[in-house]
Amino acid sequence: MIVNAGAPRLNTDEGRADGGGDEGADRDPGQVLRPYVPLLVIDWLRFTPAAAHRELEASLVFVDISGFTALTERLSKQGKIGAEMMRDTLDGVFRALLDEAYDWGAGLLKWGGDALLLLFQGPGHEERSCRAAWEMQRTIDRVGRLSVPGGRVTLRMSVGIGTGMFHFFMVGSVHRELLIAGPAMSETLEIEGIADAGEIGISATLAAAIDPACVGEQKELAFLLAKPPETTKGRAPDVGNVAGLDIPSCIPVAARAHVLLEKSEPEHRTITAAFIDMMDTDRLLAELGPEGLAAGLDERMCTIQEAALRHEVPFYESDVGKSSVKALLTAGAPSSTGQDEERMLRALREIMDQSGAVPMRIGVNTGKVFTGDFGPPYRRAYRVFGDAINTAARVMSKAEAGQILSTQIVLDRSRTMFETAPIQPFAAKGKAELVRASIVGPIIGVKEQQHRGMPLMGRDSELRAVLDAVDEARHGSGWIVEIAGQPGLGKTRFVEEVIARSPDVRVLHSRGEEYESSTPYFGMRAVLRDVLRLSIEAHTDAVTDRLREVVAEVDASLLAWLPLLALLLGIDLPQTPETKALDQRFLRDKLSEVAMQFLGAALAGSPTMLVVEDVHHMDEATRDLLLRLSAAGLDKRQVLLVTHTDTEAVFAPVDDDNLKSVVLCLLPLPITVVGGGGGPPRAAPPPPPPPRGGIARRGGGAAVFVLGLIDAR
Repeated sequence: MIVNAGAPRLNTDEGRADGGGDEGADRDPGQVLRPYVPLLVIDWLRFTPAAAHRELEASLVFVDISGFTALTERLSKQGKIGAEMMRDTLDGVFRALLDEAYDWGAGLLKWGGDALLLLFQGPGHEERSCRAAWEMQRTIDRVGRLSVPGGRVTLRMSVGIGTGMFHFFMVGSVHRELLIAGPAMSETLEIEGIADAGEIGISATLAAAIDPACVGEQKELAFLLAKPPETTKGRAPDVGNVAGLDIPSCIPVAARAHVLLEKSEPEHRTITAAFIDMMDTDRLLAELGPEGLAAGLDERMCTIQEAALRHEVPFYESDVGKSSVKALLTAGAPSSTGQDEERMLRALREIMDQSGAVPMRIGVNTGKVFTGDFGPPYRRAYRVFGDAINTAARVMSKAEAGQILSTQIVLDRSRTMFETAPIQPFAAKGKAELVRASIVGPIIGVKEQQHRGMPLMGRDSELRAVLDAVDEARHGSGWIVEIAGQPGLGKTRFVEEVIARSPDVRVLHSRGEEYESSTPYFGMRAVLRDVLRLSIEAHTDAVTDRLREVVAEVDASLLAWLPLLALLLGIDLPQTPETKALDQRFLRDKLSEVAMQFLGAALAGSPTMLVVEDVHHMDEATRDLLLRLSAAGLDKRQVLLVTHTDTEAVFAPVDDDNLKSVVLCLLPLPITVVGGGGGPPRAAPPPPPPPRGGIARRGGGAAVFVLGLIDAR
């Protein structure tokens, strides 16, 4: 199997670089995926598959390569050719570096952004780790001077090396993820942070373990490597036969599917990236012990993976940190299901709302990146490079424990709205302008979709029936009206026309949300905010104050039941003596009674239309309350207008002879209606214009699709 056009064939032995492989590897997912998993993980599966924690005496080399951002920015301007050039460049650079490291017994544990984390075990690992780093610095000097369109880019390396006891964890439910924690890991990262480009920093413990002649000056907590120690070259053992090992379970779902494609092309993409920082791991390791920390990390990783899977957000990778471990989600790479920003924020809110022993903070950002599959045949990876990732990391670093911080572009592009609080703009490395971000709180609603002024075509009889029901409501006879039809047939446009032709009717609007179908009374939040005349962006404190003010104004007897009304807004208020004494068995009945009394008082005097779109996604508690409100409003001036995708009544009870209701099914429009157009003239497409009948047939009688096809010409 070819993972990338032009890429070398996969060799499934991590310890070999000759391009060979086992016969039949192309047919076995485990063999194909073997280069994407570190040797440590394969050994783990082979010898201790049930263990969640291992300790290893070893040396770790953390290599940070600078210059990739400039390289990505320049090649991103070259389109597809630039993506291919980026892939080829990275293949060349990383193969040269890893070939050198592997010659001294390294195993690659993590590709971390522009960094590499290398593991050295066995006799002489201290000397071999230092020698490998020295030779890699010489290699980057040779292969890191790159000529690209627009000029030259120079890649450089800073290196930190630590030695001692490292703690490894295998956790997660959707897939098994390798995490690395403990004081020795934190020290290694701190040493690398001290080293400048071109320098190799080593820990005091490592400096004491090698030839003193190789140790240079001390720089803060680090010692600089002055020359390479003499040691014996030798590669790590081959991975060997992996038959019977569940290799695919150790690779994230989206990356696994991507790798197993017959062909995967490098490309530039727009993604939404989120860093989830699981904090205080060194402290928790000391307090809880390895098994306790393993349980805490597993709890968090399961929550992250499962929420990401539910919201169709790819889990990309985990990374190391100073007294922390990180998970990175990348909505849009390697796959996107649309609405990436909304899916990401909903997933992150769900993740943060779960309690756990390990504290978390999160940063999220949207932007352009380069994605591709690359690396030497014996150790490959699906990678994402770009400023979007870097900025997400910077935003995360500004968050406090328990906070989600998001850049404004993510919030603007999300249809779901969240309670937000901006933080002070801050400077970030590589950014000419200050970064602006906000704390993301609970969900408060959904933005109204913006529709262009398309004409309503071919719905005259249905429109007349609904307007007649509205007219009856004006004279004190309530109705339930259901508008049914498949997506694209114009239900929303139809509702807009009904509203436009009923200017004297007060309209309260809500929408069923697929993601909130299990959240009690979510559908009532927008309705109550409309009644209170508050925007969906209004902060919780403002909503609470306004609710108390309006209740006192329209019916002061309901103040005792204010916490029940607050439930409809998704707000928890302190109990009153009356609500505290309420038997939970009668909560729904009492809440309905209070809601009807409040709405009746607040809306008295004017005909009202309650519009609920996509009611098939409405939570059961809201549906029940709306039906109760409609039944109680038979002799009142109100219409409940709902839309859904079924072909039968799904809302109004069919066995209530006293309930006035109608179901109107919107069917595909005849081609003559769609093709002939209607309403105000539209701008003509560029010549030659296509036959409108053909476009109408392609649109399947759905006006919204037909107009989209015309605009696309």
